[in-house]
Parts: sequence; C-alpha cells; structure tokens
Amino acid sequence: RYAPNHWVPQIALGEVHHDAGHHAEAVAAFTRSMTLNPQEPATHTKLGVCLIETGQLAEAEVVPLIGEREP
Repeated sequence: RYAPNHWVPQIALGEVHHDAGHHAEAVAAFTRSMTLNPQEPATHTKLGVCLIETGQLAEAEVVPLIGEREP
C-alpha cells in the first residue's frame, strides 16, 4: 500500500525516479520526504545530489544541513 504521508516510501520513490533519470519527480519526492522527516540525513543528501546533478547549484546550496542552527 502506498503511504504518501510517510517519509520512507517517499525517499524510495525519489530513488526510483532518480535512477530512471526523472529528476523533477525525484526532487519532488525527496523534498516531500524531507518535509515529513526533516531529521533524516539521507533525504537531505539525496536531494542535494539530485539538484547538483541537474545543475541546480543555488537550490542545492540551500538544502538544510542536519544539525544546522537557525540564525
């Protein structure tokens, strides 16, 4: 069963899209996963890598780092 409100299926969906070259869909899934569980470092990493691979460097720079403190 698909669980749209749980981060694990979203990160898995992002990986499938990324591997298939569907980068916009991968970014959307990784972003959703990060929203659902902002403390999971793998999601931040996968989102950042996907953004870098697609030349979205400015967007990749603002992906929050785990443990980063707010100013």
